Amino acid sequence: MRSSVVLFSIAATLILAGCGDKTQQASTDPGKKPGAAVKPGLDKLLMDDKVIGKGEAAATGDQVSMRYTGKLLDGTQFDSNDGNGKEPLTFQLGQGAMIKGWDQGIVGMKVGGKRHLSVPYPLGYGDAGRDGIPPKADLYFDVELLDVTKQEDMHSLTIKEMKVGTGPVVAHGKTITVDYVATLSSGAELDSTIKTKKPLVYVFGVDKLTMAFFDTMIGGMKKGGVREATIPSSMATGALGPRVPQGNSVKFLLTMRDVR
Repeated sequence: MRSSVVLFSIAATLILAGCGDKTQQASTDPGKKPGAAVKPGLDKLLMDDKVIGKGEAAATGDQVSMRYTGKLLDGTQFDSNDGNGKEPLTFQLGQGAMIKGWDQGIVGMKVGGKRHLSVPYPLGYGDAGRDGIPPKADLYFDVELLDVTKQEDMHSLTIKEMKVGTGPVVAHGKTITVDYVATLSSGAELDSTIKTKKPLVYVFGVDKLTMAFFDTMIGGMKKGGVREATIPSSMATGALGPRVPQGNSVKFLLTMRDVR
């Protein structure tokens, strides 16, 4: 029996929220009640870790995927991609794609971590402001690091062995049966043969699949083995089609059911 890879069914588009149009007011933190102690503008970037992550640490040059909410000093929310089906924001740290407060303030976070950033206006949108953000406005962000692709891995498929099997080895001409779960860096599921109860069955190295790199992902696995393969964002959209939002990496959790 032979089958082709199931097409992904989740369509997603990166949406950035619009900006508000309120000026900042005196307070120590966004959303504090009136009467709180007055503090002048920030004189440096402040980072407050709310949750320490346990995954890969972000460094300058790495690609990161984030959820975030941004507020002004008076608590006015001007931007967020947290909830409502919005996709993570994915960018390369230290390349000027985002404000300097982010390029500096996200370094050192680990996947799964949550951090509060207090960004002085010179590291935000400066003297002029932007898109409804007032001039010289300090900015306050709650950010969550969802995924990190190390700079050296940004253009190559990476493989991590989760469990080494003990059965026959996947090789050219072998008929293999494999289950997989594919997810975006945000954790959103794209496809699952476990859910459909229809594992992928094909002849390794002979059958041509929709995902041409599938042979690379499972090559050398043994029956009973479990492997995690990551397709970097530089490959994912072109390899997996337009239903994968640009800038997103895709992880496959592969379980080798049979090799014969």
